Amino acid sequence: MVSVKSHRLWTPSTSGAVNKILTNSQGGITVEPNDVDGFTNTILELYDNQERLEKLGKNNIEYIKQYHSFTNFRKTLSEIFSNTID
Repeated sequence: MVSVKSHRLWTPSTSGAVNKILTNSQGGITVEPNDVDGFTNTILELYDNQERLEKLGKNNIEYIKQYHSFTNFRKTLSEIFSNTID
């Protein structure tokens, strides 16, 4: 994991839950497992393209606000309890 400013950039493998989150949020880039050159190139590309890096960070913030905010959590929890009681 690489930390740039206040944003977190993950470049995990192209499979699994993290890949799904990155795809849905459009907030990161995946590389193949053990692809050191791909990982290095991804870091260098983002270092050279601050606009793209900022876009990835903004996409993450919006994704978190939409799907993982406290308000959304409270609403989901309320729905679970309501369905359990009914």
